[in-house]
Amino acid sequence: MKDSQGLAATPISRTVNVVSAPLTSSNIFATKIVCDSETDLPNWGDKSGPDIASTTAIDFLSTHPNCHLQKDWKFQWAVNAENPGDNVIGEVGSPWTTFGPTNVDGVTMTSIPATTSMVWFREVMEEGYFKFTGQNTDKNVSAEMYCNTDHLNYDNYDFISNPEAGKTYYCVAFNVINHAPVITLVGANKHS
Repeated sequence: MKDSQGLAATPISRTVNVVSAPLTSSNIFATKIVCDSETDLPNWGDKSGPDIASTTAIDFLSTHPNCHLQKDWKFQWAVNAENPGDNVIGEVGSPWTTFGPTNVDGVTMTSIPATTSMVWFREVMEEGYFKFTGQNTDKNVSAEMYCNTDHLNYDNYDFISNPEAGKTYYCVAFNVINHAPVITLVGANKHS
């Protein structure tokens, strides 16, 4: 056999085994939904809601036409962290890591270490929205956030327990713009 320049060449065959590096992280997709009225929110904080999966947000939106996906929203995650407060406006510092903002489809994604037992999530609150009512199952006039199997309480502090390497998990946060109440007067003022 000769090569392209006419020199003698000996073909060689090799078997190459490609070994992938072990996965050490999990993917998290977080979705933000904003509704026109608090009565449109799901009220799943009493543990009645579904586990949060890839279709949870779209399934909810298909039956709630007064709600929409919200772009430009941020979330945070931390390993084994304390709750910095359910209604802190803006990002909190270390050990919390910010991810986002959400895209035009209301979704953002991050990777978390799959080497820990508990990873916590929160949404970055913005001014002018309903607040969370906290660790309770009955004060449901509240902002809401849920991750994976944690759909207990009306707090901004949700977890994924024992995340598995290579697996994908989902969070969804719901809220409403906190409009000032509208007062409508009916009748005529006889003094005007």
